[in-house]
Amino acid sequence: MGLRPVNLSLNEAQALAKKAAKGAGINWGAAHETGRAVRWLLEQGIDPFPGLLATLDAHLGWPEAELAPQRLDSELRGRHGILSGIMTGLSLADFGVDDQSNIQMHGVVGAELIAGFIALSMDSGLACLMTDGVCSMQFSRHACQRDRPQSWRTEITLSASALPSENEERFKRAHILPVHLEKLETFANRTYAPATDASRLAGAGSALSDND
Repeated sequence: MGLRPVNLSLNEAQALAKKAAKGAGINWGAAHETGRAVRWLLEQGIDPFPGLLATLDAHLGWPEAELAPQRLDSELRGRHGILSGIMTGLSLADFGVDDQSNIQMHGVVGAELIAGFIALSMDSGLACLMTDGVCSMQFSRHACQRDRPQSWRTEITLSASALPSENEERFKRAHILPVHLEKLETFANRTYAPATDASRLAGAGSALSDND
């Protein structure tokens, strides 16, 4: 593959993220929501793929529950010191963050994914600020502003926030580096069952077809 980013529709990027998450061992429901969170980030002009790949790599080594917050309170930790951005985002979206003044998250991988999950669960008129002390994102369901869009640290604070200004544009395409696309497709390919002699014979164009 070359170095020029590959242009995908948002539907293609969402479907790829969903299938890649499933290929990393994440259940289909969570994988579906991962695709939606990735799409939301892309619409805000945020590249979610490095964080997504780091998170999927973490999931290869542990069951889902091991990477989820062990307790939902003001301090979130994973059982082994690692919090998946996917499992943490899902937990916070279900739990709600409206009445939490500050939530400290420790050992986070894929921090920007958390914003996607929470944003999609938020009511209009609510907003959050997520920061690691250097990078920050202020977001609502329909808008996002960020400062220093670089790699996130692993210690993250989430708090209620004033509403960010509406984005001047919503991005309608995804641009993904070839190396990231290749890795996501490798994860996605893990969802396919290995071919067997019976499945090959039953495939399209089989000589055993009785369509005559």
